[in-house]
Amino acid sequence: MDYMEKQAEINVRLRATAIKWTIAAHFKLGLSRETLYLAVYIIDRYLTLEYVPKRLLLLVCNSSLLITSKYEEDELQKNVDDFTEVLCFQHTEESIIRMEKAILNKLEWHLTVPTAFMFLVRFVKAAKANKKLENMIYFYGELGLMEYTMIRYCPCMVAAAAVYAANCTLRKSPLWTDTLQRHTSYSESDVLECARILVKAHLAALDDKHEFSVLYEKYGDTEFDCVALYRPAVDLIEEPKSGTFAT
Repeated sequence: MDYMEKQAEINVRLRATAIKWTIAAHFKLGLSRETLYLAVYIIDRYLTLEYVPKRLLLLVCNSSLLITSKYEEDELQKNVDDFTEVLCFQHTEESIIRMEKAILNKLEWHLTVPTAFMFLVRFVKAAKANKKLENMIYFYGELGLMEYTMIRYCPCMVAAAAVYAANCTLRKSPLWTDTLQRHTSYSESDVLECARILVKAHLAALDDKHEFSVLYEKYGDTEFDCVALYRPAVDLIEEPKSGTFAT
């Protein structure tokens, strides 16, 4: 699914900026988590299939968010005007709808896909997570949306790695249980590489000039138990052996 070679005007940094905007718009509009994960999938899928000039990237994000809102939200109270306003009127209602149709046609209206969120919901239960751990898991899940290299992993792996990274950050013991291995189908050693990428993303989010900082601000709020403020699990990056996370 690596599509950067075919996108002459879009690079990893621009994608991160676009996903940053999508996360901020999603939060401002008060949409569900399912909507965000599917929107990012649609953005990446469309960029895989279609060349998009830089000037239209935010329009693709906006239209993708509108599509998933219609698909995922139980009671859609938003309309195109809301999305136009969030986009600061950079694009017209007509252009948003036109892009919406273009995306749906290119994807052949195939929107029922397994996103990382579907697995996160299940794995949060398997981890017997309290609210703080749950928020930490979702923090890492959204970092996974922003980190482009994560597209090489399947959604199930990303979700499992988010749980492992969260356990490491909150210094849970054990870091990986038989229950988690049974529900995820991954061993601790299986998820290490992916979890390390997420922890590096957490480190990047500490820089207020980095695109990932949008999640540091979001999950640094009391609404999410300030989980982003926890010290990143740097020991996970430095220690190559499984099961030996320092305390």
